[in-house]
Amino acid sequence: MFVEETRLKVKETLIAMGHKPEIKGGNGITLPIQEELAARLGPEWSTEWVVPVRNHKAHRVAKNLKIDIANPELKIALELDGYSHQMRNRRIQDSQKTLYLARKGWCVLRITNQRAAELCSTSMSKDTLLTSLMEF
Repeated sequence: MFVEETRLKVKETLIAMGHKPEIKGGNGITLPIQEELAARLGPEWSTEWVVPVRNHKAHRVAKNLKIDIANPELKIALELDGYSHQMRNRRIQDSQKTLYLARKGWCVLRITNQRAAELCSTSMSKDTLLTSLMEF
């Protein structure tokens, strides 16, 4: 799959078969649960907030870190973690991202997508929702 020609051939074959992968989120794709949680938290919260990283190679993180839901004024980062975050390599990436953001003054909260859905399904005030996030 590293050869562009092979990748295109596989893509064409999958399309011809009617394959349509489920969008699960990550890297620039905002999930509905992410949007709903950000909306419940209020207008000061943004989805896919970008934090540029100077000298990213030395910090072993991406050039730009995307926070799933962020309150830039309070420097609170809310990261929603799906099943892919259970893989060893992804956990390492997540811990490097969390460490970098913490060193820059961010409070990073990590919750599962399932927990985010549970919180959104219960009617809570914005303050109660934030308190519930901090307890997790």
